[in-house]
Amino acid sequence: MRAYLTPLGQVDDQSRQIDLEEGAQVGIYRDGQQVLVETPGGTKDLGVRDVTVSRKKSGEPSVSFRAATGEVEIMNHPESKNSLTLRQQIGGERSISPGETEQVTESCVVEVGFNAEVRLTIKRQAGHKTLRADEAEQLLDEAAARSSSSGPTLASHARVLAENLRAKRHHSPNDCLQVANEVRDFVEDNPVETSAYEDARKSVEGVVEKLEAKLSSRAALGGDELAEEDRERIERVASRVEGLYSRAG
Repeated sequence: MRAYLTPLGQVDDQSRQIDLEEGAQVGIYRDGQQVLVETPGGTKDLGVRDVTVSRKKSGEPSVSFRAATGEVEIMNHPESKNSLTLRQQIGGERSISPGETEQVTESCVVEVGFNAEVRLTIKRQAGHKTLRADEAEQLLDEAAARSSSSGPTLASHARVLAENLRAKRHHSPNDCLQVANEVRDFVEDNPVETSAYEDARKSVEGVVEKLEAKLSSRAALGGDELAEEDRERIERVASRVEGLYSRAG
């Protein structure tokens, strides 16, 4: 498992990613009006000003994140003045009161103040699929049969994900976002030395951001369907990813 934090709205800037190493603590707190992130390697500016974020309490950050095996622990300091708000694709929205600790196993958004939000991304090993097991296995077998190499290739894996993304565009934004995140993780973890790679990566990221914006605005909650233009965009992105890895061999 890999986990990291990113200030919301800055997902394209990898320099803003804050890795959560297993067993190490990363904390967020306020100093003056600045919101800071404290890591084992030093302190960074989160890039926002928010007086609603609590200062350090008894020398400890008001909010802390700690990665463990298969999960990330989020703790709101007992002396903190504010509750945290946790938003997940599955499970909706809930609060973490001062003194409480929450174990998280899926990516989410954490509101640590009125203006300060961070995305907690949790990546697992390749192999998570939202297709039924028999459907995914069939797609992999078909792709492998057309391949000259033995076993599933990047191209066959990309095809499985692309087919799944196409199918989910007819479901709720919540369902579609779950698969879009899988596609994004796959593309980021498997770079290709071609000019088309960066375009594909950005197009996938754009779909993820659009779906997250729909959910954050509450406009798409309750199982609403995607607009036709969104479905068409997702179809183009799925084809772009599938074609990228097919050409790369």
